[in-house]
Amino acid sequence: VLEALQVAIKPAHAQVAAALEMIHTGSLIHDDLPAMDDDDYRRGRLTNHKKFGEAMAILAGDALFLDPYALIAQADLPSQIKVDLIANLSLASGSLGMVAGQVLDMEGEHQHLSLEELQTIHANKTGKLLAYPFQAAAIIAELAPEMQVKLKTVGELIGLAFQVRDDVLDV
Repeated sequence: VLEALQVAIKPAHAQVAAALEMIHTGSLIHDDLPAMDDDDYRRGRLTNHKKFGEAMAILAGDALFLDPYALIAQADLPSQIKVDLIANLSLASGSLGMVAGQVLDMEGEHQHLSLEELQTIHANKTGKLLAYPFQAAAIIAELAPEMQVKLKTVGELIGLAFQVRDDVLDV
């Protein structure tokens, strides 16, 4: 996305991308736990809790949720951009984003959900996190706020499409 915005890629940008991937990986580790999806395998390999035990899986996920913020804070970027990146990553992944979607997903298990309820789950569980790279690129490129919102919306729609596809493949 940065290249499309004609922003030269720098190591600091890789740190922002790595921060997002760390949170995503932490969410997968937690999602595989017995209290959630209770999966034994992910991508053809034993899940973290099956290989290292539940306690270590929880701790690994926790670290992967927390360390990304320090990674962005240490990036060679202007302070206000780092603040915006950190705040928006927290919103996308925390109780107003991915975590909220997971809560709604778990509460909706074994229930007949309306299309609107499914879209809310997908928008939060996946859409907001997948929107972050688009939003982060807009922040780094210092685009006007209305353009940041438009790019974030593109990412949210891609996230929604991805989650619908993922759910169909799970059926």
